[in-house]
Amino acid sequence: MFMSEGGDLAFRVTKDSGLNKEEEVVTMTRVPSNKEIVSGHLVCQPGPCYSLVFDNSYSVIRGKTVFYKCDVQETVSDEGFKGLI
Repeated sequence: MFMSEGGDLAFRVTKDSGLNKEEEVVTMTRVPSNKEIVSGHLVCQPGPCYSLVFDNSYSVIRGKTVFYKCDVQETVSDEGFKGLI
């Protein structure tokens, strides 16, 4: 979840696909983060590095302050149930 002071922002999520290639997971979208808290969730694959990208390039004269919280939770594996099913 995140919010900003000073105006809205554009936001996207990318992941490292290897060999210096970056894949866009969440498309760049301009959001009214100065008027409401923007939140959501994403199921990630183990291994690649994910990046949260906050973009203010359309408003370079106006600086913004971003407040964000990112939680990473590991899912419970079904390893212990193999052989029971």
